[in-house]
Amino acid sequence: MKHNLSFEDATNLIKLEIAGKREAAALCDAVIEIVKKFDGKVHNKRFDTAVNAVNENVRVRMQYNSFDIKYSMPNRSVKSVSADHWNYVEYDEPYICGMCIESSDNNRALTPDKRIISENIIANILEQKKRLTAGADLAEKQLNNNICDFIGRKAKLLQQIEQFNNDVDYSLANYFDLRIEVRR
Repeated sequence: MKHNLSFEDATNLIKLEIAGKREAAALCDAVIEIVKKFDGKVHNKRFDTAVNAVNENVRVRMQYNSFDIKYSMPNRSVKSVSADHWNYVEYDEPYICGMCIESSDNNRALTPDKRIISENIIANILEQKKRLTAGADLAEKQLNNNICDFIGRKAKLLQQIEQFNNDVDYSLANYFDLRIEVRR
């Protein structure tokens, strides 16, 4: 959660995040072509290098039971318009693929002998592409059309919560867990 951001700073950060999601979605088709070429082959450094060749900011990460292909946004900060510092986006590595290496439901990235299952990986990439595009579209629509409405609605809800907390006796609120805590 970002604290003390001006409206302009928050707007600039969300625009950066939207751009990052769109950039990641645009890379999905090229990554799919690489995955097809390595279908049935044992996962190794050549696969990782080929994926990275799509874009220098695309990386394969295998840690524990995770098989991830992420896009590390090269442009993830903006200079504050209201203060002398930089602000950074929170979601700066959109997933192009996020799977388990091994899974009980056979929706896995690799066979037990570490061979690439392109069908599963491609299905996951296509799903991630849909999520990235839909998330970027929704954020852009809400930023352009509804953000002031959301800010106003939140302020009204906070007033109602404050009034509710003031109306309830402290002891009753304590024993019946009626106090509503709000992070601002």
